[in-house]
Amino acid sequence: MGKVEFSLNGKKTSAEEGANMLEFIRASGIALPGICYEEGKPPIGKCRMCVVEISGAYRTACTVKIAAGLEVKTDSAELKKMREAYEKLLGKTELEPEIKKFVCVPSQACGILSLDRKKCILCGACVRACDEQNINSLAMVERGKAARVETEFDKPIDLSRCVLCGKCSLKCPVGAINERDDTKRALDALEKAKSQGKTIVAETAPSIRVAVGEEFGFAPGTRVTGKMVAALRRLGFDYVFDTDFGADLTIMEEASELKTHLGKRLVVTSCCPGWIIVAEKFYPEALPLLSTCKSPQAMTGAMIKSYWAKKKGIDAKKIVVVSILPCVAKKFEADRPELANDGLRNVDIALTTREFAAMITQKKIDFASLPDEDFDDVLGVSSGGGAIFGVTGGVTEAALRMAFPEHAVEFKEVRGLEGIKVAEIKDECGSVKARVAIANGVGNARKLVDAVLDGKEKFDFIEIMACEGGCAGGGGQPKPTTKSVIEARTRGLYGEDEGKKVRRAQDNPGIKAVYRDFLGEPLSEQSRKYLHTRFHSRGKKK
Repeated sequence: MGKVEFSLNGKKTSAEEGANMLEFIRASGIALPGICYEEGKPPIGKCRMCVVEISGAYRTACTVKIAAGLEVKTDSAELKKMREAYEKLLGKTELEPEIKKFVCVPSQACGILSLDRKKCILCGACVRACDEQNINSLAMVERGKAARVETEFDKPIDLSRCVLCGKCSLKCPVGAINERDDTKRALDALEKAKSQGKTIVAETAPSIRVAVGEEFGFAPGTRVTGKMVAALRRLGFDYVFDTDFGADLTIMEEASELKTHLGKRLVVTSCCPGWIIVAEKFYPEALPLLSTCKSPQAMTGAMIKSYWAKKKGIDAKKIVVVSILPCVAKKFEADRPELANDGLRNVDIALTTREFAAMITQKKIDFASLPDEDFDDVLGVSSGGGAIFGVTGGVTEAALRMAFPEHAVEFKEVRGLEGIKVAEIKDECGSVKARVAIANGVGNARKLVDAVLDGKEKFDFIEIMACEGGCAGGGGQPKPTTKSVIEARTRGLYGEDEGKKVRRAQDNPGIKAVYRDFLGEPLSEQSRKYLHTRFHSRGKKK
């Protein structure tokens, strides 16, 4: 379109025609308020806090596109009064203030997401986030002072379309929707560990190391792996392991499934708990196509309470596993009865990145000043393939590295933040060895799965992540999680991979040891006992 001239607070300026006015004003150094607007997304314009005067009319800047000749004013006595009035009106309803549990049917999902009506400003960001995921579980009901956010037909979450991706919580600008707070459980376990004779172990997901630093002043994507480990030790954890090790185990098992079924049937990844709930609720007919592999968090927990416990001579019943993850649905996953061995849950407590940061702050740990420390052996050793599990396409690339070791270590054709990616892996002669697809975001996942079930597409391997950008954009990550932030975290994880001496799971000495001493080989009876599971229909949703 080209640049056009207009006036901003009495001064001539220019910008790209059609660009968003709010973004331009903020980029110009003017701190214009606005709660409901999200960079790169269609504007909602409900909070009205970004109201400006344009050529004599009052309009929300987020809904205005730059055009030639506009006269824009951002600060006047009248605008100040209007913003104060809008601020007082935000969230005013005739409803009694309450904490609304979205889940009211007793189940392991109970209370994982809740809405505090005292904080809700009715901006609709949560509803839009749910719509963008093509789940449509949340809706704005009633009008005027009776308006409120509800699940469809006010259903309990277990009976609704919700898949616990946590995007509503992540996108809520005022903290009205929140995941279940498990920090007290974790802190209580740490405080009582000695008196109860328990060993408290932490495991950290790949994307935590490139995100938690944002809560302490580091730029998005900064790798703070060593400080993260040090912080966990300062909190009182006896051992700190890397869920990347569990990711390497997942690669070994999932890539073995791929090789077993290659050319015979499709294998769909199973490490994303949000996607698993989507499959259980919307695509029960696709459940037989899912890999039987547990997620990296569950595999790591299973190895802590079996292989490692035996190696250390510790009673597995006295071990408490706390996982740090970018995901709200992981809380549900940790509670699943399907993810247990020898009568013990694989993971006892699951915390989001935000909860982990809150614990650090609560205990007054100076995160930025912490020295870098290393994970504990053996379950703290991982490959670069394990690290990239935190990005969309990373699971596929890591599996391909094992399945096709003769190929160059990087499979860049499966990288990128496109909603759906398709790639063909070819040999030196140009023959197709495998056809793969990757989807991130539930809406994109549903498009891909529908195409496969309708017979319009055929693949050997499909990776699905419920969140935009994969775990890097998870529902439990720091706010804001915009596209540019996800891109930065993604670069950080690829940098982690490139810096590793070992980049393929099969070359990880820790992985070799656990198979040699405990599991035998991928897909063995022992590995199936500890590393695999099955999922079941939750009643198909329309």
